[in-house]
Amino acid sequence: MWSFKKEERMKAQVKRTIGYTAITWLLSVTGSSLPGEIAYGPDARAQFEEYRDRLGDSHVTFDEPEITGGPLGPLTVGGVELTFRTTEQRYPSQVTVDYPVVVLPYSFVTSTRNGTHTLMGSRSSGGLPDGQSRYEIVFSQPQARVGVMRLWSTDSLTRFYNPSGELLGEHQNTTSLEFVAWFAGGPDTNDWVSRVEIDGTNPGGTYQVGETDDLFFGTAKPDGPPDKLGIVHGQDAVDRFTLYREFLGDTLVDFNDLANGPVRQIAAGGETLTLKTLERRYPPPIVVVDYPVCVVPLYGVNPPSGTNELMGSGASYGAPDGQNPYEIVFTNPQHRVAVMRRWNTHSLTRFYAEDGSLLGEHQNTANHEFVGWVGDPGDERTWVKRVLMEGLPVSNTYQVGFTDDLHFGSELPDRDPIEITGGYYNAQKEAGFSWQPAQALPEVEYSLDLINWLPAGGDLSPSSWSGTVDGDPETVFFRVLSGKLFQ
Repeated sequence: MWSFKKEERMKAQVKRTIGYTAITWLLSVTGSSLPGEIAYGPDARAQFEEYRDRLGDSHVTFDEPEITGGPLGPLTVGGVELTFRTTEQRYPSQVTVDYPVVVLPYSFVTSTRNGTHTLMGSRSSGGLPDGQSRYEIVFSQPQARVGVMRLWSTDSLTRFYNPSGELLGEHQNTTSLEFVAWFAGGPDTNDWVSRVEIDGTNPGGTYQVGETDDLFFGTAKPDGPPDKLGIVHGQDAVDRFTLYREFLGDTLVDFNDLANGPVRQIAAGGETLTLKTLERRYPPPIVVVDYPVCVVPLYGVNPPSGTNELMGSGASYGAPDGQNPYEIVFTNPQHRVAVMRRWNTHSLTRFYAEDGSLLGEHQNTANHEFVGWVGDPGDERTWVKRVLMEGLPVSNTYQVGFTDDLHFGSELPDRDPIEITGGYYNAQKEAGFSWQPAQALPEVEYSLDLINWLPAGGDLSPSSWSGTVDGDPETVFFRVLSGKLFQ
């Protein structure tokens, strides 16, 4: 199967990607690189999650088992050494220091807090934080893009520096919990990040530096096609899963046939879905539980509209509180799974493989957002066994929220039975490719969504095809079908 991607000011390059071979189009820029830019907020985090899932970018949560509380030494992640240090002590006196950064439970909570760890500048080598000290993250190799979650207040600052020590850009939080990033504009490493400085303004004589979590970074070029794999979200994901349901028979569970109250298992689409609340977070203290998930009327509608949703239950009889993490587990792994997640932009959705590994996660970019995962059709290790509904803690309250409209399926579109070995696509929308072995009666089809396939016109021979692309699509997929070998 071939996928063609077209953009303005481009040249062709052949690239191998998961599940198919692609001809992509890359920006061809003369002279210096395009300038980089600061990005922030849920959309920026969603972009970094895509780069992690599609391009293999590194993601450090500081919750890894080998990272314990206290001073943090150098880490090697993705072949890059990360060094963390406090550069200025500001309490009780303002002096230049070279102390390690401290790993601590979220927001100074010393009791169990769901295992969430953050970073803070330490005021001594013993690692006690004070919240005012400036600190930094240094990369052994410059990175084309770097993003961090910054937690404290709107006085918190984040600065990005290039290998020469020049300031690329800085950002002051617009909210107390904000993802902040730098994207380089091109391959010139003078526009890449070698150091991130964590700082804060000084209102009332007290520096507001705060904490850092979720470090993302990478250098791989985001030049491939939208490869239809990994995290998908928003209206495009809704449209895509609607096609899956209409053409491949995917299952939709809207929970409206269920009575309000606790539910443990649901039979749907030939699967048994097991639903469980994993942790009770209200009232304190936080404890591990094994409660059913609660079915509740649509929240915020008075009287209720009759639309039912799911929420983690706070007790065995199913009373919800909105803070508890909960999960949906499938009998068999699914190629694709999606849910409507509703509460706010601190709600998280995580997708896990059968071996328990995290496939990908997404933080809502809107209060009401459709979120899904699509695995590699040829690799069941990337299929979904479990979906976890989670949320970030904000002002000591976890923002987990509701779940509705569960979509899932494992029926696959037809796969390409003949390997395509070479091709081209030019600015005049003329395309062509070849394959081996040659076929007696080859058929070439094209698709814009990998579901609906139509015959491709043009010139056809036993081992090649050429023609023009109708319209102006961003991505076109081709496949070759045939019966017996050409003699």
